[in-house]
Amino acid sequence: MTPEQLNKLLSALCLVCGILALPFVCYWYVGMVLAVVSIALGIYTWRRFGRDRMIIAGLICSGLYIIFFVLIAVSMGMYYSMIGLGR
Repeated sequence: MTPEQLNKLLSALCLVCGILALPFVCYWYVGMVLAVVSIALGIYTWRRFGRDRMIIAGLICSGLYIIFFVLIAVSMGMYYSMIGLGR
């Protein structure tokens, strides 16, 4: 496999994992794995082959997933503390 093919393959995998992570916000165990894989592939590919649009899009989608996940977790924690479920 040539370096160009490897670059395209890893970039596409980063993008696909990042896009697939977004619908799995409610299934956090699947979405988190996809987001972490996308971020790891993106960073590795960026450092090895340079910047690419697919890598940037995959990292943005993974970052959005992590932001949504944190917001949902914080809001659920605040809701549970308001109704007294955490006691």
